[in-house]
Amino acid sequence: MSGICLAAGAAEPGATAAAMLAGIARHGQVTEVLAPAPGVALASARHARLPGDKPLKDGAEGVTVAVDGEIFDDGGPLEDAAAAIAELYHADRMDRLAWLNGSFAAILVDPAMKRIVLATDRMGSRTLFVWRHGRHLAVASRLDALLADERVPKRLSVQGLTELLSYQRTVSDHTQYADIRAMPAARIWCVEGESWKERETRRPVWRAPEFDQAEGALRLAEGISRAVRRRTADSARHGLLLSGGLDARWVLAAARAAGHEVSCLTLASHDNLEVGIARRCAQMANMPFRYIENRPHGLSAHFDAAARASDGLFTAPFNLFGALPDIARSHDVLLSGHGLDYTLRGYYLPCAMVRLAGSLTRLPKLRAIPDGKPKTVSDSLRVGLNAHALQAVLSPRARAGWDERRVGAMALALSSADIEDPYNAWDAFVLHCLGRHTAYNDFVAMNTVIAHRAIAFDPDILDLYYAMKPAWRASGRMAHAAMKSLAPDLMALPDANSGLSANNGFAKQAVLMFMRGAARRVGLSARPAPPADATWTHGSWSNLHELLRRDAFFVERLRGLAENTALLDSGLFDPQGLARIVEEHLAGHTSHRKLLLELLTISSWLARHSYSEVVDDG
Repeated sequence: MSGICLAAGAAEPGATAAAMLAGIARHGQVTEVLAPAPGVALASARHARLPGDKPLKDGAEGVTVAVDGEIFDDGGPLEDAAAAIAELYHADRMDRLAWLNGSFAAILVDPAMKRIVLATDRMGSRTLFVWRHGRHLAVASRLDALLADERVPKRLSVQGLTELLSYQRTVSDHTQYADIRAMPAARIWCVEGESWKERETRRPVWRAPEFDQAEGALRLAEGISRAVRRRTADSARHGLLLSGGLDARWVLAAARAAGHEVSCLTLASHDNLEVGIARRCAQMANMPFRYIENRPHGLSAHFDAAARASDGLFTAPFNLFGALPDIARSHDVLLSGHGLDYTLRGYYLPCAMVRLAGSLTRLPKLRAIPDGKPKTVSDSLRVGLNAHALQAVLSPRARAGWDERRVGAMALALSSADIEDPYNAWDAFVLHCLGRHTAYNDFVAMNTVIAHRAIAFDPDILDLYYAMKPAWRASGRMAHAAMKSLAPDLMALPDANSGLSANNGFAKQAVLMFMRGAARRVGLSARPAPPADATWTHGSWSNLHELLRRDAFFVERLRGLAENTALLDSGLFDPQGLARIVEEHLAGHTSHRKLLLELLTISSWLARHSYSEVVDDG
């Protein structure tokens, strides 16, 4: 929905920046191309109704700043985020950028000092893609846009592909290209002539709490109320992605407490259980509600566009993507409860698991772990792909050294945080390079169409999270108590994930689900009727396992993987292995959904952008 780019050292920097901007700007946006210094062009695109990211040219000092994203203070989004960054620059306090409240990346050009400064926020929720060679520099907030600069080489990175296929994301500053870097969180990169300096301005640090869980719950309820108030304080048209779960319900309650109206939007294949619960939540909060039918068999039409919006760095987020232009016609901003689950409720922590009704269910209790070393985390993290299936599709060349590259990437990610409790290593990886986190991908792509404001990364909430013991996060007790104090009426409604009253704590819900499963097995309780279509679910998301087997677009793409030149020319994939994995999935013998969607995303990206050679840069 907004974006920035820079070209320096090109023969025609203005034309180069304009070409990059064409890969960012959308119809109706305000676009600008500036020449802040000789041989340098800076370009931006922004939503006309959200002026906070307007580029600033400081007349007195000649400094130009462009921002991708937003910065907030207690009164709401800043009207001029670029001015706030310029003020820190003039005070020689750019390190304080990592203490600002917001989701942003910035480019600053100082012609007097012949200096260009690049910066990212505390979480790396917005990134900048960077190519540099001597005095030549290209920067863009979208990788697709950066590749419009003809100077930028497209050499495929074996390390980058290893990370994509191991973790469904790249790590540190890696991308799928050997010569293109992505700025991690809380970084400042500075170039003066041919001098290049990099520094880290803030690191994730977990600390012992100075409060008990009861006091923490009160602080948390107050913190989320303040965070939502900030993000709804402007005149933008605010929407809320509301599911029948708990996290978005929490945001709804905070908006109601702040007296701010948000339009509640629920997408699903049909008017199912989750839609019904979301509708009841909106009605109880006296907020507008809209159900958007999102039929699975229409989703494949948006796959390639979603892969492009993903920068090719995570699985194409096509489930929501096609509905965004329609939503953007009546909304400027979408709020969500995203991130509250894997921070405050410890969703990715190593917890005990139990098999209920044929599926594994997470229990709100930490399980014993040997340590928090990179290999331990890498081998057990829930976001990875099936190692056996992955090895089957790789060529001998790719398999050689694969494990070392995979574990090395994890070690690099963990080295960017200060970790004492080994359980925190799991969260350290999940939060690392947040903008490329697999659970965050819908919202990264969303920003190409409409602004997303994540509540979970407001400092009032995030700082409390860093002060919670892993066991507190895993149990969810503190978060649950905060939810109940903020919205006891909304918590009386069922949680769509379990069908049980949300007033029940997470441990109690697990016990009740186990009892219900046992009753169903012996015939004392009926199982819910399956959806009318196998690609439907009772929730917001489609049954992607079945969709890949039944949608003609996906079946054709999958059957073509074994002959896909974009993949096979890299020498990293085995055609027989690809064919076997595809047939196993299409026949319904097993589900390779995650791996196949990653392969489809990579092939879609490479079909559009190609590559000149493959570099073994591990």
